[in-house]
Amino acid sequence: MRHKLAPSKGSGFSQILVPTDFSLEAKQAADYAASLADTFDSEVILYHVYQFLQSGTSVMINIDDLILETAQKGIKTELQRIKKNHPRIRIRGIYEEGFLPDGIKKTIQDENVDLLVMGTKGAQGFTRKFLGSNTSHILSQISIPLLVVPKNCTPELPKNIVLATDLLHSSKRSTYEPLRVFSDRSNTHLNIIHIIENEAPLNEQKSLPLLPELENLISHNKTNITQVRSNNIEEGIFDYLASHPVDLLTVVRREMGVLQRLLHKSISAAIVKNASTPVLVLCK
Repeated sequence: MRHKLAPSKGSGFSQILVPTDFSLEAKQAADYAASLADTFDSEVILYHVYQFLQSGTSVMINIDDLILETAQKGIKTELQRIKKNHPRIRIRGIYEEGFLPDGIKKTIQDENVDLLVMGTKGAQGFTRKFLGSNTSHILSQISIPLLVVPKNCTPELPKNIVLATDLLHSSKRSTYEPLRVFSDRSNTHLNIIHIIENEAPLNEQKSLPLLPELENLISHNKTNITQVRSNNIEEGIFDYLASHPVDLLTVVRREMGVLQRLLHKSISAAIVKNASTPVLVLCK
């Protein structure tokens, strides 16, 4: 049974979904989402799933009651904590029995969610928990952007946004809408970095025309376009992060492989230095 607490209704990201297991990392993501909600007049939905133990004995029934009670108390406590720090935002909770991947997909559809925010201990933690064998299919099934919030991230609106792109693969104009939303509400500086692999043919290393869907985005921003040569895409992004101020790294979800490798390299010096940089994954 799905339990909803305190329903509610405003531009930008209207509905922000934050899955939570009540961990410190999940609370960090919820705080980031609440800061966005303060700016964009969004509604935040905290979402928690639990699983009953599979048995019919009276002992197990009592344990199931405890599991349900723990979920209810956890959601209420977290709602109170966030509301205390962000009294103006609209926020409610949903808790239900089930599996996280299925629950996220259904909640996105049922609640018309347009931004998914998830916390992580770091790149490897995100890879294990969200890109692992049990849940990696979510990224290919959802049609909304995903914001990955690392443990040490400061919950505030980004001022310096980096979009990593190859400038070769076209996307829908709506793909970049989240970046326009950010720029409309703050003095955002957008840096588009074009990663060129060192072994790329010479004709691919010349300046490329801007994709039409990006031209509209640039008209809303203070924008720089920079070419970065590197051995591979992930290394090029790391090198840029290490030498530039970045509040939000943005990538388009075209290949799971590149994204997994990017988020998996937490041992990289660049990622360690930028462990507080959130990653926005846009739909292709």
